[in-house]
Amino acid sequence: MLDHLHPDIRVLATSEPATDAEVASLNARFPSLPDLLKQLMLTATEIELSYRGRYLRLYGPGGCIDMDSAYNISSAIPNSLTIGDNGGCEAIVMLADGSLVRAGYATLDETHFVADSLSALLIDATASADDVGSIYGDHEDGG
Repeated sequence: MLDHLHPDIRVLATSEPATDAEVASLNARFPSLPDLLKQLMLTATEIELSYRGRYLRLYGPGGCIDMDSAYNISSAIPNSLTIGDNGGCEAIVMLADGSLVRAGYATLDETHFVADSLSALLIDATASADDVGSIYGDHEDGG
């Protein structure tokens, strides 16, 4: 799966894949979990990416649940799932319709559109670097 990312997206680091049971547990919590996210998690977790020079991390199932529990994101944004962050105090949140927004952990009432879907973000790279990054997340990967 990671071999099919848009050329503007580079994999910086990954951790061990999630187990089927871990993905099933997350899917029970978020029934509209897209197949692409399941495939990614079964390939690797804690996927660190350079998205057009901006840092983007996608969590594994445990990270999604831990971040939601720590910041109560799904309470503030019903039917949502935190799938990652941009390294700058902003979560990447998947809404029930599959679209992605970013939100500061302290300001969940204010979100910013990122992409129509995970596929649009990772395969088509429809988001600009500014959509993914933020004033807090100006992490360059050195190349």
